[in-house]
Amino acid sequence: MQIPFLTWTSPNDTSANKNETFETRSKHYIENCKTFMHNGMQIFPNLETLEMIFTCYDKFKFDSQLPTILCVEEYEYNPPSDKDIEEHHPDFYLNALNV
Repeated sequence: MQIPFLTWTSPNDTSANKNETFETRSKHYIENCKTFMHNGMQIFPNLETLEMIFTCYDKFKFDSQLPTILCVEEYEYNPPSDKDIEEHHPDFYLNALNV
């Protein structure tokens, strides 16, 4: 049975490592964690959504048998640029990791 709604792919490897920087995790996620719409078109999270993906994964991924699911509400057709990722200051993400 196919899920009737779209979810972001869970982080893996480097993007799943909460000890890595937001920049490193983001670049790895964009390159390696692909999400496709039902018509086959690849979509990308914006920077705020990347923060949410990592925060959700870091806070709720306590059992490797349970998936971390974050529904797609907004998406881009192009990935964020390296420059945008480098200049982004993920306040929410940083605060969530320190809690």
